[in-house]
Amino acid sequence: MKILLVCHRFPFPAEGGGKIRALKIIEYLGKKHELHVFSMVRGPDESKGIPELARLCSSVTAPSIGRLELLFSLLASFIKGRSLSEGYFMPRTVRRAMLKVLHSENFGLTLAHSSSVGPLVESLGIPKIFDFCDMDSRKWEIFGTQSGVVRKFIYGREEKKVRKLEQRLAHRADAVSVATPEEHRALMEIAPKTQFPFWFSNGVDIEYFRPLRSPCKTNQLCFIGRMDYLPNIDCVEWFVLQCWEKIRQQHPEAQFLIIGANPASRVLALEKYSGVRVTGTVDDVRPFLGISVAMVAPLRIARGIQNKILESLAMGVPVVTSGLCIDALSPAVSRSVVRADSAGEVVAACLQMIGDPMARRRLAVQGRRAVRLEATWPANLRVLDKVIDTLTQVNRPRV
Repeated sequence: MKILLVCHRFPFPAEGGGKIRALKIIEYLGKKHELHVFSMVRGPDESKGIPELARLCSSVTAPSIGRLELLFSLLASFIKGRSLSEGYFMPRTVRRAMLKVLHSENFGLTLAHSSSVGPLVESLGIPKIFDFCDMDSRKWEIFGTQSGVVRKFIYGREEKKVRKLEQRLAHRADAVSVATPEEHRALMEIAPKTQFPFWFSNGVDIEYFRPLRSPCKTNQLCFIGRMDYLPNIDCVEWFVLQCWEKIRQQHPEAQFLIIGANPASRVLALEKYSGVRVTGTVDDVRPFLGISVAMVAPLRIARGIQNKILESLAMGVPVVTSGLCIDALSPAVSRSVVRADSAGEVVAACLQMIGDPMARRRLAVQGRRAVRLEATWPANLRVLDKVIDTLTQVNRPRV
C-alpha cells in the first residue's frame, strides 16, 4: 500500500522520544509498504540526514525552513488565532510542499505524527491515522503551572488552542493513537467522539542498548535527555538543589553526569556544585550511561513514556524515577524501577544504588528481562498492522 507519513520533526538522527517513535514507525512500515515520508528540516544539520532516512522508505520530501520564516509563521499563527505549534510546524513553505506531494501521488492511507501537522492532511478523502503520541494540550497546561506570569499566559493560550485542534482532528480522523493508557484516558476526556482510539507504547532496541562489559563506576549517577526541554531542565535542577548535597555528605566522591544535547543556561549553572558535570552533546550516550550505577530521573513534569527509562533498563542500569513516569510503564517494567518522589526518597534510593551492589545487580537483571519481554519496538508496533488493515478494509470500494 502507498502510505504518506507526515512528521512534525525530522526524525533522523533520532534525538528525543518523539523522533525515536517516528523513526521506528518508518523502519517498521517501510519494510511492508510503499512509504513516503514528509517532514520539514531546519538547517544543514538536519538536511544531512535525508539520504539516510531515504534508505528506509520509498521517498522523502523535506522542505527546508529558515529561522526568519519560522518567526513570521509564528506571528501569523498568533494573529489568526491559531496555536503557535501550528505556526511553527506548518509555515507556508511546508504547506506548499505538501500540496505538491498530494498533487503528484495517490495515497491509500496517511499517518500524521503529532497533532501539530494534522491539519496538513485532515481534509484528505483517504483513511487517516493521527498519532498524537502525547496529548500536547495537557503538556502546555502543566508547563503553565511551572512558569512565571508571561510564560503562564503563553502556555495557557497554547493549551486552549491545541485542545481545540486535538478535538477537531480526533473527530475527523479514522483512528487516533497515543503512547500510554494514561494518554488514552486523556484523549477520551478531550475528544470523546473519537471513532477509533488506540494506544501503542514506545519501545527500545535491546540489541543496541545492551549491558556494557566495562565495570560500572560505583560512585557515578547520571541523567540522559535533551537538556533544552523544560521537564528535563526542571528535573536535574531540582535533583541537584534538593538532593545532591545530602548524597555527597555520605559519598564525597559521588559524581552526577547530565548527558544530553543543547544544555540550557540553568543546566550549565549546575556545574558549580561539586561532582556535577554537564557533558552537552555526545555522539553516543551508551559509554556514559552504561557505567553508571543508576539513571536518576525524578521528573516532576512528565507526560507519556520516557525512552530514557527503557534505554537504561535495556543496558542493565537501574532507574530511580518518579511516580509520574512509572504510571506510564507496563506493570512488569514498572516493577523493575525504584519509585522516589520526595527528596528524601530520592536520596535514599541513590544511596542504596551506590552502596548496595546486590540490589543493583537484581534490578539490572530484572529490568533487562522486563524490557526484552514487554518493550521491544516490533512487538509494540504490530498493532499498526491491525489498524491499517481494518481501516483499508472498511474504506475499500466494493466491486
